[in-house]
Amino acid sequence: MAEIAFLEMTYQHNLRVTEELRNQVNSLTAELIAEKEKYTSAILREVKAIEAIREYEVKLDIHYQRKIAETLDNHLIVIRKDYEEKFRQLKMKEEDVARRESAIIAEEMKKAAAEAERAKNAAAETERAKEAAAEAERAREAAAEIERAKKAAAEAERVKEAAAEAERAKEAENALMFDEELLRGIARLIRQISGSVENVRSKTREISRMLNNSDVPQSVTIAIFAKKVISLYETRKSDSDVFACGRVIVNVSGQVPAVMSSVLAEFHKECMYTVPNHITYSKAAFETEQKYFKAIGFREKNGKLETMDEYLERLESWMKLYGAFIQTEGHGLEYGWTWLARFLNTLPVNVFTASALTAFLEMAGFALHEKYKDQFRKVLTAISKEFVQKLKASRNQRINPVVMRLEDYIKSNKFLVEPEGMRLRISLSSNNAYL
Repeated sequence: MAEIAFLEMTYQHNLRVTEELRNQVNSLTAELIAEKEKYTSAILREVKAIEAIREYEVKLDIHYQRKIAETLDNHLIVIRKDYEEKFRQLKMKEEDVARRESAIIAEEMKKAAAEAERAKNAAAETERAKEAAAEAERAREAAAEIERAKKAAAEAERVKEAAAEAERAKEAENALMFDEELLRGIARLIRQISGSVENVRSKTREISRMLNNSDVPQSVTIAIFAKKVISLYETRKSDSDVFACGRVIVNVSGQVPAVMSSVLAEFHKECMYTVPNHITYSKAAFETEQKYFKAIGFREKNGKLETMDEYLERLESWMKLYGAFIQTEGHGLEYGWTWLARFLNTLPVNVFTASALTAFLEMAGFALHEKYKDQFRKVLTAISKEFVQKLKASRNQRINPVVMRLEDYIKSNKFLVEPEGMRLRISLSSNNAYL
């Protein structure tokens, strides 16, 4: 009975558990069905929304295409109208040009008719024109003859001056033979020139007194002075002494006027670039390069020509003295400006002219810029663009140092810096007081 009761209880328990499981399964099944229906309904709504969006996009696309087509039509209409307007204007211009050309042709025809009439009238003047041409030819020949006469007269004058210069040189040489004391005195005074006001004044007085009071003819003493100045300054000295010497020359010429022309003549004789002038080498004119070098001023020592460096050093020394000389009040910067223009316009570009130009600018550039300002800067620009470039194009290694000096002078604006010694010291003991 107990087992029966236990089995009965087990059976009843199983029935309850089975019933609960069945109820739970039914409940889950119902929930799943509800969720499925809910999900299916959501999917249907989403599908309907997508279809609605697609229909809207299709309608919108059709609308935009219609708008684009309308805009394109309007644009084409505007283009067509613009083209028609331009075509109309072009046609009007062509018609206007055609009318003008017709008028020009008509005018040319009138001119041609008038020209033909003038030619007809000119034919009658042909004989008179020939006579006039013959007369003009005779006049040109007469003018040429007059010009040749002028050149002959000028050449004769130069020959006369050369003869006079030779005579002065001869007198100077003769004077040297019998008056060594005068020669030594002039040389001593020139060597003692220095860059102070007191020294320049005293040397000016002493040299002027010697030139005026010597027993030797004044033309001889002047020639000796000019030769000594140029010879003593053919080697490099301080710029201060060079400026001082230039002042002494000008001051002495104020007391003895013939000094100026004599010194300039000696300058031109010893250094042709102070003219300015240059002799170009050619085999036809010179048998050898040695003869050419002698012609431009190279000196011979013990049967051999001096070196290029020795010649260039002497050339630059003379150009520095000339650069200091032309900016003194008694001579005038306008001579230096004229010299610079003639130098750049007439002389070739080579190591000789480059050395002469560089030395001159280093001494006179500051004063020329002070007076001529922008004009001088334009000249320096021309030198940099043309003169320097031609020097570089020559590819001559000997030219490189002077090219570097010239380029540095221009690019570094050294013409803005007053050269040492341009202003004289007030006294020998004062290094900072200048006049």
